Amino acid sequence: MRRKQRVFRKRAEKSDSLPLLRSYLKGALLLVLASAAIILFFGGGFSFLPLSKAQQAVQRRDLDGADYWLGWARSLRSGSATFQLARVARLRGNSFEANRYLALASKAGFDSDRIKLERELANATENPSNETLAPLSARVANGDPDSGEICEVLANGLSRESKFGAAIQILNAWELDDAISPSPAFRLGRIDEYMERMDEAKEHYARSVKRNSEFYPALFSLGRIHLDENDAQGAKGFFEPGLKLPNNAAFKTAYAMCSAKEGGINEARNGFLEVLAMGNDRIEDAYRRLGEPSDRLLAASELGKLELAETNYLDAMKVLDLALSHNPRDITARYTRALAMRGLGRNAEADKEFERVEEVKTALQRVNILRNQIGRDLGDIEARIELGNLLIKFESERNGLFWLLSAATQDEKSVPAHVALADFYESNSAISPKYGALAKTHRDRVKTLTGSAQ
Repeated sequence: MRRKQRVFRKRAEKSDSLPLLRSYLKGALLLVLASAAIILFFGGGFSFLPLSKAQQAVQRRDLDGADYWLGWARSLRSGSATFQLARVARLRGNSFEANRYLALASKAGFDSDRIKLERELANATENPSNETLAPLSARVANGDPDSGEICEVLANGLSRESKFGAAIQILNAWELDDAISPSPAFRLGRIDEYMERMDEAKEHYARSVKRNSEFYPALFSLGRIHLDENDAQGAKGFFEPGLKLPNNAAFKTAYAMCSAKEGGINEARNGFLEVLAMGNDRIEDAYRRLGEPSDRLLAASELGKLELAETNYLDAMKVLDLALSHNPRDITARYTRALAMRGLGRNAEADKEFERVEEVKTALQRVNILRNQIGRDLGDIEARIELGNLLIKFESERNGLFWLLSAATQDEKSVPAHVALADFYESNSAISPKYGALAKTHRDRVKTLTGSAQ
C-alpha cells in the first residue's frame, strides 16, 4: 500500500512540473525568436522579399509596383532599397531625387561600385558622349550584372547620334539575353517610329506588352499610333488600362481625344476638363512617366478644337489662351485660336495669327530636309545644329535640344555646337540652376577649344 502511495506521489509531482517546463520552453523559444527578429530587422533580413519583388518590378519596368515594394523594404531599413529608389527616380527622369537617394545609399554603406554605376548611367543619360558611354560599354563587355540597364542607356545614346544600326544591335542582344524586360522591344519600337516604320513599331510595342501586360509606355504608344491612323475604337482599347493609374492625365487626355473623334462630345469635354484640373505639374509628370514628355498642354489644345467645332468660340478662346501661355510654339493651338477669333468677328487679329502660322509652317518645311540630310551623312554637324535651333525657335525646345546635344555628341570638338548649347541653357537659366551650370560648362568648353580667354 505504501509503495503504491509513493508511486502515485511521484506521478503527481511529475505532472505538476510539466506546466512549468512547458512555460519555460515557451519563454525560451519566444526569446530566441525575438532575438532572431531583432537581428533580421537591424540586418535588413526582413527586406529580402519586398526588395526582390521591387527589383523584379524595376526589371519589368513596373515602376509603380516597385514603389509599393520599396516602401516595405525601406521601412525595414534596407540600404539596397534606397539604391533601388535612386534607380526608379532616374528611370522617371527625376535627377534630383536620384542623387538624393544615392547619397543616402552611400551614407548607409551600400556597394560603392553599384552607386558609381548608377551615377555613370545618369550622367550618360543626360550627356551622352564618347567619354560617358565608353565606361558603360566596358562594363557590358565585362559581364556587369546590370547589363540590361546599361544597354538601355547605350542604345539611347547611340540613337541620339543617329547610329540606329548599332543601337538596334544592342537592343536585339539585350532582348535575347533578358526574357523578362519589356524595354528592349519598346526601344526598338521607338526607333521604328522615328524612321516612320509604323507596322514594325506596332509589332515591337505589342511584343513589349506581351512581356508585361501593364507596361504603360508601350500601351500608350500603341494607342497613339492607332489614334493617328483614325482608329479611335482600337486606340481606346490600349488607353483604357491606363485610366486606373494614380496619375492618369496622359491616358485620360488620349481617351478623351478618342471620344471626340467618335462624336462623344460631352464625354470628351469632361475628360479634358478633369485633366486640366490636375494642374501642369501632374500633367507633365504623367507624360514623363510614359517617356512621352511634351511641350504642349494637349488637353487645352484639344479642348479648344472641340469647342471650336461646337461653335463655342469664347470657351475655345479661354482654353486656347491657356495652351499658348503654356507653350507659345503650339502651332495647332495658335491656328485653332485664329479660327475662333474669326468666329467672333475679330478678323484683323485672326489675320495676324494666320500670318504667324504660315511663317512657322514655312520655316518648318526645312525640318524634313535637314533630317534626310543627316540620314545621308551622320557627320553633318551643321545640319544638326540648324535643325536644333529651328525646332527650338518654332516647334519644341525639347526636340531642338535633342539635336543640339546630338551635334555635340557626334563631334565633341564642335565649337558651334557648344556655342548653341551654351546659348540655349543661358536663355533658360531661370528655369533651373542646373541650366546656368550647363551654360558655363559649354562656354568653358568653347574657350578650351578655341584657346580664347573671352
